[in-house]
Amino acid sequence: MRKFLYIFVLVLVMATGISVYALANNGPQIDDVNDPAYASDSIDNLKQNKNFSSAGLEAKELKEQIKIKRDEAINTAKDVVGSDVSQEAQKVTAVKAFFTDHENTELIEKNIELKDYPVWIVTFHGVKIKMHSAPQGYTGDTHVFADKNVIVDAQTGEVLESVSYSK
Repeated sequence: MRKFLYIFVLVLVMATGISVYALANNGPQIDDVNDPAYASDSIDNLKQNKNFSSAGLEAKELKEQIKIKRDEAINTAKDVVGSDVSQEAQKVTAVKAFFTDHENTELIEKNIELKDYPVWIVTFHGVKIKMHSAPQGYTGDTHVFADKNVIVDAQTGEVLESVSYSK
């Protein structure tokens, strides 16, 4: 009886260990998860996005070590855009990059020059946002489908700016 109990406990421990190992190594991959926070994060997507460059924005690959983790940047950006926008987004991406804003290169109040500045660019894709101003005489819906980018300092986690452009 003792031998049977010993074998049973050994098999149970081994099965548990194998299960834990399998889950840890074969769990959902980032691109396999339907949750918007796990969408593909590629700097190439930003570089190929004509609306991003048309807005005067530029991103270059950032390989150096940074302090702020991806999830921290996404959570900070979600706080900025609010729960409605973050839940409505078709997908959310976060790209670490050297960022340049050619139209707003200097943040005077923060004493920061946005030229090759290390950031997380958190993009909420396909959200409905209110237009800044509707054309004169327009009485229809004043919302557009857009991508909303929140630029988060990769070293401090501070939000530097937010930029949107229609799809």
